[in-house]
Amino acid sequence: MLPKQRGVLVEIGCGKGQLTIPLAERLPRCQIIGLDRFRGSYSQVQTELLSNLASLGKNLAIKVIVSDYKAC
Repeated sequence: MLPKQRGVLVEIGCGKGQLTIPLAERLPRCQIIGLDRFRGSYSQVQTELLSNLASLGKNLAIKVIVSDYKAC
């Protein structure tokens, strides 16, 4: 069910990137958009996600958007 060609994949509620990062590694031709509100008890999760992305040292095509999916 994963795209084999170029495309855009949106993960709503990406959190720390537990799924986002492996998807980006497995689908290098796709742009991955991680969408999350990062509010309340999850306010520090955005920092963890960005730290995880930076520590990989790879040029993964992941864009992080802070928003409610209903607003997009």
